[in-house]
Amino acid sequence: MIQLLIMIIIAFLLYMLQLKVYSEVWDAKLEVELSFQPTEMFEGDEGCLSEVIVNDKRLPLPLFNVKFQTDRNLLFHDSMETQKTDQYYRNDAFRIGGHEKLTRNLTFVANRRGCYQIEAVDLVASDLFLSTTIVTKHELEQKKFLYVYPKPFYSREFIRSLQMVNGLLQTKTQFLEDPFEYRGIREYQPYDDMKSINWKATAKTGDLKVNLRDFTAVKSIRIFLNLEDEGIVKRQDCAEVCIRMAAGIVKYFSERGMKVACFGNCQEAYSKKVLSLRSGSPLQDIYRSLAQIDLSKETVSFENYFANRMLTQTAGEYTFVISMNAYEDFVRILQGYHQICGDFMWFYPTNQRELPELPGELKDCFKPINIQHMGI
Repeated sequence: MIQLLIMIIIAFLLYMLQLKVYSEVWDAKLEVELSFQPTEMFEGDEGCLSEVIVNDKRLPLPLFNVKFQTDRNLLFHDSMETQKTDQYYRNDAFRIGGHEKLTRNLTFVANRRGCYQIEAVDLVASDLFLSTTIVTKHELEQKKFLYVYPKPFYSREFIRSLQMVNGLLQTKTQFLEDPFEYRGIREYQPYDDMKSINWKATAKTGDLKVNLRDFTAVKSIRIFLNLEDEGIVKRQDCAEVCIRMAAGIVKYFSERGMKVACFGNCQEAYSKKVLSLRSGSPLQDIYRSLAQIDLSKETVSFENYFANRMLTQTAGEYTFVISMNAYEDFVRILQGYHQICGDFMWFYPTNQRELPELPGELKDCFKPINIQHMGI
């Protein structure tokens, strides 16, 4: 009886000792790292979230859970382990020994464009007897971002319109003088600008001489994205199509070596900046900005932000307008642009049969795209 009592006391002391050890040092030399692979992708592409756990101590972790939340638009293949609400709450269980490293790759499909991040994870461990639970919050060393670009819009009618503009630019290439390239000096003519006079050559010869500039072909595309929606029921599907159309134009013309600028009266999710990327901006920056557009945020006035910018078009630029709305003030802006700068193309995604009544001069520029049966 005494021996049994002693054994019980020893067992209890060992239990309390291991409990104290686990409660104090279970997370020592424990590293947890999460990373997206790749970090940038298009809607519908498959990606991988890698979980790497390193337990660099002798103490094993018989039951160890990594909990974190991701966006519900990242559809993980092992959905049985995922609780789906407004977010995906993952709870991944591991068993890891001392001085051991484990890697688990979770495949998913990016169902919708956006910028997704993981800032922290909850680590949950148990002692050897699985009798208690220890929880701590682990801040990741660097925030893990995943950029899901909008899928470039495609329809036969849309591509034919882009091909038509491309052909127009190819046949009507405008050549502009490059102020940094010279190919000689010639005699001054009455129509020459005084700024082009070469005063050193004039002083040597005694006659007015001007620099003969070389020429460069300039072709670029501008996109103006108007997501303002005055309707009571917001047409988010049409707004998403507008963003995909912008991505489609960017992709088409950048692949043909043209510079692209992109402007929009929408705000980005994290920076809260209005979409504004000048001509020649890196393709990756444009895609990232389109991915970050937050449709839940209020749009700014298109007229206040972009009416004047539209009229500052330089030679060699062609303008695309993408808008699902045709309210009076916006149509008036486009009329003014058409009168001053000439032709442009207005893509108008709609899921309704009725089209807006437009002034006659805008009808040739107006390109309605019916998305009712596209499954968007």
